[in-house]
Amino acid sequence: MFTKTDVTVAVTSTKPLTEQLHDLWRTENRDLEGLIADQVRADEIENILVDRNIKGKELENSGDINGAIELYELNVTDRFDGSHPYERLRIIYSNRGMFADAIRACEAYINYGQHDPQLKDKYRRDIEKYKAKL
Repeated sequence: MFTKTDVTVAVTSTKPLTEQLHDLWRTENRDLEGLIADQVRADEIENILVDRNIKGKELENSGDINGAIELYELNVTDRFDGSHPYERLRIIYSNRGMFADAIRACEAYINYGQHDPQLKDKYRRDIEKYKAKL
């Protein structure tokens, strides 16, 4: 079993982690010490996001689907910009007949995921398919 502290660190803001990361990249007029500190924090954020996906997949493979969902949902909340947590949630929720949650995962990817027009179109089609099952 995992604990949230396995894949998180103290959050100093209520902003999603990806927004915090983007804020770090946009910061100007930093001295070398500030630049290094920002890079360390950016690395921490990126590691948290990626580690959640890796640990989520491990949990799925060990049969702890609810634990995996919790980690993937954290990445959705933090607006992870890759497709992994959205895709896994879409599959898990649709397999469980939880179509409203599958729709929510698809919509979150469309709004916050990487720019992949083909995948976004697929998710739009999936949304329509899931709506018909509600």
